[in-house]
Amino acid sequence: GPRETVLLAASTHEGEEALILDAFAAQSRFAHLILAPRHPRRGDEVAALLAARGLNAARRSKGQCPAPGDRVFLADTLGEMEQWYAMAGATVIGGTFEPRGGHTPWEPARQGSALLHGPSVHNFAAPFAALDRAGGALAVRDSAGLARILNSLDAAAQARCAAVASEILTPTDNGA
Repeated sequence: GPRETVLLAASTHEGEEALILDAFAAQSRFAHLILAPRHPRRGDEVAALLAARGLNAARRSKGQCPAPGDRVFLADTLGEMEQWYAMAGATVIGGTFEPRGGHTPWEPARQGSALLHGPSVHNFAAPFAALDRAGGALAVRDSAGLARILNSLDAAAQARCAAVASEILTPTDNGA
């Protein structure tokens, strides 16, 4: 689908997928979810979680392509995250809803994807603080908050968030 209708959950950890799936089900802005667990060996576990929720999902590790009507694509492989970021209008950064400290904001920002994250960002505390202050990232605490933010992220809001993130995370060369 169009980029502004695609949400990526990037490098998720155990416990985060359920929260993200609850938010995805409770919103109406994003038609598609790319779910990319941090550890592809968790593919079967995540696929079972999707099946238990009645969600059909194509699996990258099985060479499957989404069928018409599939809303979720399980990207349970390594080395392809850059293309998932480029396809997604917004990215939920994994490792931020469990006490893991979060994953990098630079990669999704470089691909122009709006950044969303949970409360655990201590691995990148200063960049996330700067992003949050300027509106380059959106912090949420729980599934309900994530669903509310997702519903508010139209294409223009995604572009604004991504532009601010890019500005904050791109070093400037001032000739010094």
